[in-house]
Amino acid sequence: MTGRTPLPALSALLAAAALSVAACGTEVESGPTAGTTNTAPPELLAIEQTDREPIADELKLWVSNQSFDDDPVRITISIDGAVAVDDRFPVEDQHHWVGYLLADLPPGDHTVSVVSETGAEFSTDITLIEDRPLWLVVEYWFDDQEATGRFFTVKRSDEPVGFA
Repeated sequence: MTGRTPLPALSALLAAAALSVAACGTEVESGPTAGTTNTAPPELLAIEQTDREPIADELKLWVSNQSFDDDPVRITISIDGAVAVDDRFPVEDQHHWVGYLLADLPPGDHTVSVVSETGAEFSTDITLIEDRPLWLVVEYWFDDQEATGRFFTVKRSDEPVGFA
């Protein structure tokens, strides 16, 4: 059973992950696998990989691979069709998040699309409010014993997040 998490342990792990975002006003979303449909132009948004917290109306994006089966996994994140992150993420010890800071997004409604090279995808709408930062935590998962298979969870918060 090397590299695989037993089903009860996976359920506990997912529950712990949902609780690991230590912020008020946090929403958790998840979605099943599907094929990749990102056909947006490959424009790169102004982005900085950083541990610095956002200010004003910046978007802080944390990305993590939680799958020992897909290690590493390429994840592409687009905002309004423009690629913001396209990188390979190692699982390490499942306590590894990479932070990105997007500073050039105007206030208002935006669509965030997340796809992996393995076919998982997820899309959600966010609203950036002027002079208020937003945090998104994107986590990639794989459960070969469930119908969900490969999927993402996306947590959003209007306050800084913490990881356990």
